[in-house]
Amino acid sequence: MTSFEKKYHNQNIEFDASICFMDHYRSSSKVYKTRWDFLICPGDYDPDSQRGPNFKLKNQSFSTLNIEGNHESVKLGDNIRITARVDSYEQKAVFFI
Repeated sequence: MTSFEKKYHNQNIEFDASICFMDHYRSSSKVYKTRWDFLICPGDYDPDSQRGPNFKLKNQSFSTLNIEGNHESVKLGDNIRITARVDSYEQKAVFFI
């Protein structure tokens, strides 16, 4: 467990971030058109450099994430404000879930 995870585990954190990855959620051979996987990186979007910690959001809908708009109004590279609860750290992939 990292010191960040120890400090913020099960707590809400708020920070400026960007969408570094966004794609339809896939399960086996099915692609869901209303479910998404996201990688959220802290700070403004920079396609050449991301600094951690990164946050993975898997199998999410826009309504459960309280995102205004739809998949056409939110896209890779958008700068956003995040409020999230830290659950766990995936050391092999180097991101929080």
